[in-house]
Amino acid sequence: MGLFDFLRRKPRSALEALQSSPGFQQQKEFFDAMNAMCEAGVDADEMPNGTGEYGLTATNPIPCKTIIGSTAYLGRLRAADGAKVSYDHLGSTQSSVSPHLIDIYRVNHPSGRELATLYISPYQKRISGKAPRGFILAENSFAQASPQCIRLESTKALFESIFPIISESGEAMLDLHELTFGASLGGEDSLMLTLRSINFDVDAQTGERRIKDVLEQDIIIGNVPLPRGPSILSRSYREAVINLRHVVQQRFELLDLSDVAPADLCIFDESKISHFWELSDQ
Repeated sequence: MGLFDFLRRKPRSALEALQSSPGFQQQKEFFDAMNAMCEAGVDADEMPNGTGEYGLTATNPIPCKTIIGSTAYLGRLRAADGAKVSYDHLGSTQSSVSPHLIDIYRVNHPSGRELATLYISPYQKRISGKAPRGFILAENSFAQASPQCIRLESTKALFESIFPIISESGEAMLDLHELTFGASLGGEDSLMLTLRSINFDVDAQTGERRIKDVLEQDIIIGNVPLPRGPSILSRSYREAVINLRHVVQQRFELLDLSDVAPADLCIFDESKISHFWELSDQ
């Protein structure tokens, strides 16, 4: 090559230089192989053959597309109070739901409190848009969780922590089926619980329980305004919900369990309800 040929040669762009790098080629081959493995995966927010609690068990992992997809998913994950979480990769395990390894992550609140151990399957066709119980997904890694999501998840996590409530004899149970906010309930802040009282026939010898009957009722128990501070639920709110478990268990002992309904079990003092469900911006 002559001097003039060298001078006429077009200089390489930064992208061209990167693409010719041996390290880049190895990374590209690795991600091409991962993408190829994902082609046989599921195109859904949840594994159709999963069992156990979503995201919190290896048998029902969170679907993601490649390890980069797992990182993108975890970057969007928020705690119930809207805080951005941190995470550590603990290793991998095997599961009957996938021929590939399931990755294990420990997830922490910014305060340092451990929130959960999550299981992710990074060999699926797309990244899930569903959050595990007790978490929220933001729109992207830099977005804040919406106040509506924070209100819903904070309140839902608190009520889910006390249900189901089972009588001492094991013959009756009060379970939370659904938690709803909406203007149709008397205002956008109105909170309604859909509760199910379930009666059982209990075998005196084996203790085996069989469902005898189920009664479902909707109960409006107060308002939960949108959060305006870092925490939505005051201490009095949390204490009132936790105390609900004791109230229900006491009423199990007082009522005829063969004819018990959710409204019979959840009795509130109307003069104190505004105090019980008082919110704080502190």
